Amino acid sequence: MNEETQKKYMEMQTIQQEVMQLHKQVETLQQQKAELVSTISSIDELSNTKEEKELLTPVSQGIFIKSKIKGVKELLVNVGSGVVVKKDVNGAKALVEQQIHEIDTLSEEFIERINASLRKASTLEADVQKVMEKNV
Repeated sequence: MNEETQKKYMEMQTIQQEVMQLHKQVETLQQQKAELVSTISSIDELSNTKEEKELLTPVSQGIFIKSKIKGVKELLVNVGSGVVVKKDVNGAKALVEQQIHEIDTLSEEFIERINASLRKASTLEADVQKVMEKNV
């Protein structure tokens, strides 16, 4: 195997690692999206509660307190850097929907990068294959 072929082979391996990393990132984004979709569902359920409802509120990992709610009108939303603001139900849902949109956009970008990398790897593989066939 000549030096140029070795370089192409190493580049193919680098691309393969990059693609695996991008796949992991897309999976992580999809998990985050699922959590956000669940959040919207929870907001809807809480805002439509007419009667007093008892639920378990998390205090920390695995520790809960019983609490009662009725007709949620406002939510406290962490907007980053430890800043919490009041949002009405629609405002909170809009914020979560914006986050979902950002995740979708980022996922699409990662998928485009994956596809571009796979195309490049395919071209490199064909080049290496040609060189190997010549040497046989």
